[in-house]
Amino acid sequence: MKKLLSSGLAVLAAGLLAASLAACKNSSNSDNTGETYTPSASTDSGSTSTSTSSGTSTSTSTTSGTRVVATGTAPAGFVAVDGRSGGAGDITPLFACDHEVTQGEYETYCCYEGTYYLTNYSSHKPTDEYGKGSSYPAYYVSWYDALVYSNLRSMAEGLTPCFSREGSTDPASWYAVCMNSDGKYFAGGLVLNDDCFNASANGYRLPTFEEWVYLAKGGFEEKSYKYAGSDNINDVAWYEDNSGNKTHEVKGKAPNSLGLYDMTGNVDEWCLNEVNNSGFGWCADCAGGYWGDISRIPDARASNYMQTNCTVRYSSCGFRVVRNAQ
Repeated sequence: MKKLLSSGLAVLAAGLLAASLAACKNSSNSDNTGETYTPSASTDSGSTSTSTSSGTSTSTSTTSGTRVVATGTAPAGFVAVDGRSGGAGDITPLFACDHEVTQGEYETYCCYEGTYYLTNYSSHKPTDEYGKGSSYPAYYVSWYDALVYSNLRSMAEGLTPCFSREGSTDPASWYAVCMNSDGKYFAGGLVLNDDCFNASANGYRLPTFEEWVYLAKGGFEEKSYKYAGSDNINDVAWYEDNSGNKTHEVKGKAPNSLGLYDMTGNVDEWCLNEVNNSGFGWCADCAGGYWGDISRIPDARASNYMQTNCTVRYSSCGFRVVRNAQ
């Protein structure tokens, strides 16, 4: 059984990821100003008391290990997040999207088509019932769809894509990636292939589950909040008690200490890790909880999360993207 995680890969997070990911081939023919960082590294320890914009005090405990400072300029809509060497585990510096990928962003390159049955394509598009609009999070998106989007966006912005199939980083040439009549792409199925993840590429990708947890907790100076950004779930999350059983526009609640929105609630977020084979294909992690649930939210930033098939598309599941920042 191939798994994404392996201690053998030292390029990204010193062995956090392995180069065994799924890939597919063609079967048919927010607006923050980036900050500039300079290279440095420092070792931090201990804890300090901080206060949030809502006035809630919390304990900030810096994790053991060495801070690895993100370098370069974070793009608009992204936050530069320092990494960590040693301590609780290596995390590469990242540019993390401050919001879940929106329907407007997703539909620039991709569409809502396909199903996990290769011979029976079906369409599940966002609706008013679950939240529809350019600023709402994309959902009805499979794990494979998220990889296709990541490469297409990377190519459009002149970045090096992270994923490849048979030597090609262009999803248009991948097996089981299809194009609709509007020229938008979707993953119509799956074909697993080894050695198709370039850990050193500067393009877009999903965060690993470990990276996602690190981001949700507040990065190197992790917070002790029960939820991602607050002890009060209503401050930071759309969930079953306040969502009206639907998604809401991104960045509608308070961010966490890194400036990341909706790390708790709104939609579950796909993570890069594959974990096992369920019969229909590989499974991956989703984290953060969604608009119709609360059960996973309290521990989502620490240990509790959902594992589901990579091919399925839910009204509850979307994603956010990151890039390496070093």
